Amino acid sequence: MNRKPFLLPNYFKWIGPAILVLTVATIIIANVAFDFNFVKIIWLKLIVKILIALSFMLFILAKEKVEDEFIMQCRLRAMAGIFILNFFCSIFSELTKTYCPTFFTPIFGSLFGVGVFQAMMYITTFYSLKKGYAQ
Repeated sequence: MNRKPFLLPNYFKWIGPAILVLTVATIIIANVAFDFNFVKIIWLKLIVKILIALSFMLFILAKEKVEDEFIMQCRLRAMAGIFILNFFCSIFSELTKTYCPTFFTPIFGSLFGVGVFQAMMYITTFYSLKKGYAQ
């Protein structure tokens, strides 16, 4: 069976970053102009986290303009690398919670922080493989 993975149309490469930019701009404008703190309102903080995660997922799951075997191989290698990185992040997260809870807590202290870090690493790895920088 030669099944193709589910990928979104190419224009989602623009929709994902647009959602991210609008979300971050809204946070900055609300904090600076209106002295509004998102951290204090739990449901609003959850919505912001969902929008950020959604923007990364839309970008990652969007097709490239030319979706051939090379691109699929780059996707596979990047996903395998991030899968392995996930185990190291999990171990590192547990160690930092135990031995130095205040230093790495903003990044590795929450599942959201680890997920955003892994999404950024996937995007970096995929485009490095695609451009030929990583082997």
